[in-house]
Amino acid sequence: MECSLEHAKKFKFVVICDISEFYPRLGHHRLENALLQLGVSGDAHSRIMSFLKNFSNTNSFGLPVGGPAARILSELVLNQIDRLLELEGVIFCRFADDFHIFCDSNEEAYARLIFLSEKLLRTQGLQLQKSKTRIMSSAEFVATNPLSGNDNEGDASQPHERAKGLMQLSLRFDPYSPTNIDDYATLKAEIERFDILALLRDELLKSRVHIGLTRKIVAAVKYLEPRARDDAVTTMVDNAELLYPIFSGVLTVARSVFDELSSEAKLHVHRKIIELIEGHSHVLRVDLNLAFALRVLSCKHSPEAEAVLAKIFKLSTSSSLLRRDIILIMAKWKNWYWLSDIRTTFRSLSVAERRAFIVASFSLRDEGRHWRQYTADEFSPFEQLVRRWADEKTKQSGWSIPL
Repeated sequence: MECSLEHAKKFKFVVICDISEFYPRLGHHRLENALLQLGVSGDAHSRIMSFLKNFSNTNSFGLPVGGPAARILSELVLNQIDRLLELEGVIFCRFADDFHIFCDSNEEAYARLIFLSEKLLRTQGLQLQKSKTRIMSSAEFVATNPLSGNDNEGDASQPHERAKGLMQLSLRFDPYSPTNIDDYATLKAEIERFDILALLRDELLKSRVHIGLTRKIVAAVKYLEPRARDDAVTTMVDNAELLYPIFSGVLTVARSVFDELSSEAKLHVHRKIIELIEGHSHVLRVDLNLAFALRVLSCKHSPEAEAVLAKIFKLSTSSSLLRRDIILIMAKWKNWYWLSDIRTTFRSLSVAERRAFIVASFSLRDEGRHWRQYTADEFSPFEQLVRRWADEKTKQSGWSIPL
């Protein structure tokens, strides 16, 4: 903490984050590799791994929580992350699974956070805890640091008095319940007790939103009246950077209500997402957020959106999730010329992309039918199942792709 305070004097922004369930999820295989890299003679590493195997009931992950021995082993595993951060030129402090990263700009802070998140997932299979991940100004970090003598975390750490009732309200709705109509009416009446739009604006005025409350506000947007819903959705996408920790939730809600938005709101959301993608916003540099954004984008066809999707497909060679979704979206838009071009690369596609293209090939009409007949022998048993399913669904809907 003392070292962090010294760094904070030299930088404008601080990223605070920690690893989610670090000790229970730490992988034994990665730990064993790290032990072997030490080059220590004898059987110490095998004895350690034998103990951990018994401790975890033969599971291949997990360390005892606390204690000096477990901490030393965890440090050994995280040493790889430390070295990778140093190679990238990241200035940081770490204690156990808690990280403080120091940056000169808000954009750099997001980039560093994404870098750390990607390295943890790729090298250790670990993830950051979203609820404890924050980007704050250095002044705010110093003011809230326990060593500064100020234990107050500021207004952002506590929900407004008007919002406490919303925090306690369950927004769960089962559309398949036998009393779904009455349940929906009751839930809407409960939500109408709160000024959701005002609560949203109050949060957006803060330097850091309250994660739990903002999640509730975002979830409640689905049950607002049309005009208020339009305003809430457009306001949320306009404040993507501030809502970054829960932006996947924002996009999920936007997708679920998109068909009910006004024409103006639809166009606004559509253009804003294209702007975020073309501007290389850090908010969408995480594949999961970008995948949710593309699903919102799929709700409205435009030449600009086609160009964006084609570019992402070409550049995102390592993300089969994004490429699979793009194939299905292009099929939904009946973009036959792009799909016809992709057809020639079928053998080089990933498993998920191949299945998506088999479904999408039905939008190619005769070209797709001839291709399936010619390529059928190359389909795996599951791909054969996908083909039969898509064939049946297409016949039922009359050439409408079953997405």
